[in-house]
Amino acid sequence: MINALIDSFCRYYEHHQERTIIYIRDRYGDHRQANSSQSYNEQAIERLKSNGWYVIPHVHQGMEPPQHDKFLLIQNIFKEADPRFPGIRFNGVRCKFSIISMNNTRVTEHDGRFGKDKKAKAVAAEYFRKKQLTSAMLSTKLSGPNSTVHYASTTTLLYPSA
Repeated sequence: MINALIDSFCRYYEHHQERTIIYIRDRYGDHRQANSSQSYNEQAIERLKSNGWYVIPHVHQGMEPPQHDKFLLIQNIFKEADPRFPGIRFNGVRCKFSIISMNNTRVTEHDGRFGKDKKAKAVAAEYFRKKQLTSAMLSTKLSGPNSTVHYASTTTLLYPSA
């Protein structure tokens, strides 16, 4: 999966003149797969290099920062008012779902600290759970002994198109 992801990235940016990547390693990417002696980070870096990219690894030390700190950092980066931070641009066509996700993510505030609002995620999970039940009931109804239709349009119920 890592190789496919990196290869897709490399194909997308194959005509990009700047071929340097600052690869920020975190503790999650240092885990190893059962079928490889390399960590996820090591696999990704090696694959980038084999595709002709110059990789500058940067190790994130310690634990991830609290959600509050990440929220404030991202807000400051998006303002583009501080020259210490890079400019950020999103491709509105290729990154449509990332933009939608960021715009729809709710934030809570408790004791002056920001955090993720996990309630929306629970509501979405319940919505899809109900849709799966509806799908299962429809499938059962249509797959009786005298029926030739099995699982009619269940994917439409499970995954509404945008």
